[in-house]
Amino acid sequence: MLGNFHRTKILLLSDLGRAGQSELVSRTNDLRADIVIAGLPDEGEPLCDALLDAIQPKVIVIADSDFPADRRASGALHERLVQRKIPVVYTRASGAVKIVTDRSGWKLRTMDGQNFPAQITQGN
Repeated sequence: MLGNFHRTKILLLSDLGRAGQSELVSRTNDLRADIVIAGLPDEGEPLCDALLDAIQPKVIVIADSDFPADRRASGALHERLVQRKIPVVYTRASGAVKIVTDRSGWKLRTMDGQNFPAQITQGN
């Protein structure tokens, strides 16, 4: 689901697996989004590199949790996303995430106090 809220694009991928990610990339012309939210698929990792290249997010939210253990983001996922140099929020650590959009841009705030503000520029 891709939504456009006051010129801020948010992409919700739920727990889309590798096959679904590949299909999405091959069938969609423009996946660019400011914020992408992804859960953990039953197999593999969320947000393959080709999908991240297509999305070009400014911030990533990974919806993971402590329990059950298979719903925790893996160390390999952490390392891969660190290499992208994009801020990543893991809900297991941060708690709830609040996203606010208005004409001036978007703000993302986590329950543990992290803030990710952005302003809409003329070209967006």
